[in-house]
Amino acid sequence: MFKFNFKQFIQILSDNMIPLYQPKSRNYEESIKSLLSLQSNASTMTSWINERKFNKAESEKKLRDELVQCIDIMDIDLGKQQVIHVAGTKGKGSTCALTESILRNQGFTTGLFTSPHLISPRERIRINGQEISKEKFSQYFWMCWDKLITGPHGQFNLPFFRFLTVMALKVFQEEGVNCTVLEVGIGGRVDSTNIIPQPVVTGISSLGYDHMNVLGNTLAEIASEKAGIMKPGIPVFTVPQPDEAMQVLKSNSEKVGSPFSIVPPFEGTLSLEGDHQRENASLAIALANCFCIKQNSKPISTIYNQNQNYTLYNYAKNNYNIDYFKPLPESFIKGLSTCQWPGRAQYLKYSDKLELYLDGAHTPESALVCLNWWKSVVNKDGASSNENQQQSQYILMFTCTGGRSPKSFLQPFIDAWKNNEIPAFTQILIPEFDDTLKHITPHSVNESPLTWEKQIEQVFNQLLDDANITPRPKIVIEHIQSVIQYCTNQSKSSNIKVLSTGSLYLIGGLLKSIQGDE
Repeated sequence: MFKFNFKQFIQILSDNMIPLYQPKSRNYEESIKSLLSLQSNASTMTSWINERKFNKAESEKKLRDELVQCIDIMDIDLGKQQVIHVAGTKGKGSTCALTESILRNQGFTTGLFTSPHLISPRERIRINGQEISKEKFSQYFWMCWDKLITGPHGQFNLPFFRFLTVMALKVFQEEGVNCTVLEVGIGGRVDSTNIIPQPVVTGISSLGYDHMNVLGNTLAEIASEKAGIMKPGIPVFTVPQPDEAMQVLKSNSEKVGSPFSIVPPFEGTLSLEGDHQRENASLAIALANCFCIKQNSKPISTIYNQNQNYTLYNYAKNNYNIDYFKPLPESFIKGLSTCQWPGRAQYLKYSDKLELYLDGAHTPESALVCLNWWKSVVNKDGASSNENQQQSQYILMFTCTGGRSPKSFLQPFIDAWKNNEIPAFTQILIPEFDDTLKHITPHSVNESPLTWEKQIEQVFNQLLDDANITPRPKIVIEHIQSVIQYCTNQSKSSNIKVLSTGSLYLIGGLLKSIQGDE
């Protein structure tokens, strides 16, 4: 049986970290460069994955112990942080954003920690809905850098995400946050956000297949990793799940002693596009209701002043029933109807003749959700696909990160195309990334720029052949920084609607090219 030595793992981690950046000054720009130097390369990631898989107990304990040391050095009191902790495969970021929006509108001082970012790392740390300022980011970054990376306590081997987790918790403590919403990075069991010993409530959004090289190849294995955020006596909410995943979640909740509840569907007004957001909203409402019941900073009667049935909810049993909380407080309704979450079912009218539809879907399950959203978009044109084709040209812009399957993501779109459920795409645009985009995905891009893009092109050609689709669309590989100009040029002769999907990094690259640097 494979046994991976933890000390060996730490040594490999140290040997393969990007050489520590030597900042030239103490400004914001240098803080970003220093932060990016904490990214690990492929060799480190492979070692980390092996350690998680084959030496679970020791890796979990050792990495947790190191994180606890960092928390202590930064004088962070985890016991005082009122935390909502959310894991899941798809929808966890949206759920966190909706939950934060609800509670911010209720009057709480909120802190929101999410990933990944689209343009700037500052997006990951938000206070009262606003990303942390450059000045605050720089202030807290150097505070943590000096103590954890270069300080007298010795150099900790903190990768990018773990460092930012500690930094975010420090920010929220010092800025007087009384409601912290944490989105898990990957999995849950050994994620750095799982350092919180006793959150107020936990949530698990829709589960599916993603990060399988890390979390496992079955829904049961993936669900087990996500269930790692459950805590004794702390309510856990989830949405309807595939049977295989739901059985694992229920079993784990019983073993841990975490009272379990499945949220009902939501009917109401949302600011976020897509029917799938109703499921996320249901989870957000449950998390917010539970938080309001348990928190100790606001009189509950001022929150549920139109209905006293909230008293029927028992936190210890988690006997959740949405009817106990109806009608929803105005703060909840406002939070749901005003929440903004870029890069997810997002519409941008770039010019009179160029419309962009951006969705960071990147799993086979989220591909179906994105496809349903796209169907609703094109159906609003009120014409058949053939008539639509005369009014507008449709471009599919797609890429995905290495390790994911382009075919499994694209197959539903090809099927819908073949069956005339959506208008034909006249062009397929495959954006090319290179190392100029380290602000988005440092050290995760291909060393040979066109290799991965050519593989995606081959997948497209095979899918189009298998579906016998004619006429064949033009397939174009274009640098990410040039794709908007390319689409603009196409719009000179026709109305253009672009669906861009497959990766949040793609969406981040597009938004950066449109909005510029921060």
